[in-house]
Amino acid sequence: VLYLDEAHSVGVLGERGRGVAEHFGLEDDVHIVMGTFSKSFAAVGGFVASTAPVIEYLRHVSRSYIFSASLPPPVVETVRAALRIIAEEPERRQTLMANADYARAGLLDLGFRMHPGKTPILGVAVSDEPGTCRIFHELLAEGVYVNPVLPPAVQTPLLRISLQATHSRAQIDRLFAAMASLKKRPDLITV
Repeated sequence: VLYLDEAHSVGVLGERGRGVAEHFGLEDDVHIVMGTFSKSFAAVGGFVASTAPVIEYLRHVSRSYIFSASLPPPVVETVRAALRIIAEEPERRQTLMANADYARAGLLDLGFRMHPGKTPILGVAVSDEPGTCRIFHELLAEGVYVNPVLPPAVQTPLLRISLQATHSRAQIDRLFAAMASLKKRPDLITV
């Protein structure tokens, strides 16, 4: 049984934005697909898609599901609208991926070590937890928001940069300028 986490890929990868399984032509090989609504869908909650018997089983044995409530109607409608946009406006996905490629290349050119990947959620390696938090605060003071991600959520600390189709090149260049200034700061430890 193949269980696939599409949290970073649904709405982004694949010709129709169906995720990594579509991207690699493996949709028929995946038995259970899980994803979140907190990224491409700009909402809360998530989903598990599979056959009816698998879903019925999960309803009865998943502790996190047993005591959860239904999603509020505005969240459901937000997700439905996002699905329509993903299906009907592929140019947004193309712009998003171009932004991600541009940002990834620029950060690599600045000498930052990037976690591998092709999604618009970029991981920049940082050498220690205090440094990660200091960098987060420095960037925030510059008007650049990134997420600090610390163990145990990840093996090594990183900055998570989430690109959007609506980001302009000027905004991404502002990220580059802020990140470049960090490289010159001896009190901030980066790799």
